[in-house]
Amino acid sequence: MSETSGRALLRGLLTGPLRAASRAELLYAVLALPLAVLGFVWTLFSLVGGVALALTPFGVPLLAGGLHGARGLGAVQRRLATSLLGVAVDGPRPFRSVPRGVIGFLGTTFTDTTCWRAVLFALLRLPFTAAAFALTAGIWVYGAYLLTSPLSWAVVRAVQGGPESPTARLPGTTGTAGSVLVVLAGLALLVLAPVLTHGVQYPDRLLTRLLLGPGKVARRVRDLEQSRTRAVDDATAMLRGIERDLHDGAQARLVALAMNLGLVRVKLAGDDPEALASARRLVDSAHHDAKAAIAELRDLSRGIYPSVLDEGLDVALESLTSRSGVPATLRTQGLPERAPSPAIAVIAYFCVAELITNATRHSRARNLAVTAHLHPDKLLLRVTDDGIGGAEIRPGHGLAGLTDRVRTVDGRLTSVSPVGGPTEVVVELPLHA
Repeated sequence: MSETSGRALLRGLLTGPLRAASRAELLYAVLALPLAVLGFVWTLFSLVGGVALALTPFGVPLLAGGLHGARGLGAVQRRLATSLLGVAVDGPRPFRSVPRGVIGFLGTTFTDTTCWRAVLFALLRLPFTAAAFALTAGIWVYGAYLLTSPLSWAVVRAVQGGPESPTARLPGTTGTAGSVLVVLAGLALLVLAPVLTHGVQYPDRLLTRLLLGPGKVARRVRDLEQSRTRAVDDATAMLRGIERDLHDGAQARLVALAMNLGLVRVKLAGDDPEALASARRLVDSAHHDAKAAIAELRDLSRGIYPSVLDEGLDVALESLTSRSGVPATLRTQGLPERAPSPAIAVIAYFCVAELITNATRHSRARNLAVTAHLHPDKLLLRVTDDGIGGAEIRPGHGLAGLTDRVRTVDGRLTSVSPVGGPTEVVVELPLHA
């Protein structure tokens, strides 16, 4: 370990008890215990009382109230853990009674998995939280006691009549050397207190993540909803882009072509040599506009569906690397013997095209490498360059757009791009949408 890193570690340990995160975790340990006791007592009382009074008019409402109370306390715990422990837990779906009315409310309550997960959390949490509170309090209080013990014993000696008092000596120590050792032990305990406090709260963080966040099905539904929203937004943006390209490009050129041909027809109606020369120039202009409109329409259609994909994904990727502005190599495995579905092939093609374009424009790379491996259950694409790195997945940037496109089919995009390079972007896609 270098001298600089050693000093940084020592400074971090000494300032640990003063950091905001350490104070937040200590405050959490103080607030979590009464909240855990309240949740345990409330949940146990409502469950036992609801079951005991099940045959009376009070049993079902008491049990439903207990479930909703546990849900509410779970929301408080989730916010507390997020603000003080930094535990990022998404909230569950809001409670909505379906159908409306008392019967619908009770039926939705008793089938709401969020309520029952909150009940389980309240019942399991108390022993862990109590142990964490006891350990945290013991660590901090005992550390402070050892650190200040020489001063307190000096006060005791002064009150009890001098250094020859029977209580003048610290337990298990002798004289000044013993006092110094005790102070150092207290200081060491306080320095390690933030780490120990963080460790004893691990069960609380784990239970909060497992039981108070959305369940597996709820997370899946939420991801699908977000992916659907992004897909609709992307489709809308694409349609607007196509309309704009047609209006400003090919359509404008075709209008100019029609006007020029109309003028040609007028000029050819006479025998004036000058009019014939002008007509010739108009024909040349119309011919140029027609070729430009055809090229723009071809580019536009290629942006909707690359026709080269009809020859296979491996051929399409080879065409991309051959046209790359940076020297690029392509290595494939499993293609073309097997191929993903057409929808997946389109996404793979545009991902590689966008990544090559980004590397060409921003990375200052000298070489690119593209690999496409077809596994039994997924297509793995990897694009690496030897550029300056620093590529990040940020909202509004190219990688964020690719990430959204890949997630619409349950794919995944990861990027490793330290400053100074190299950059590696990996895209995992299912074989079928």
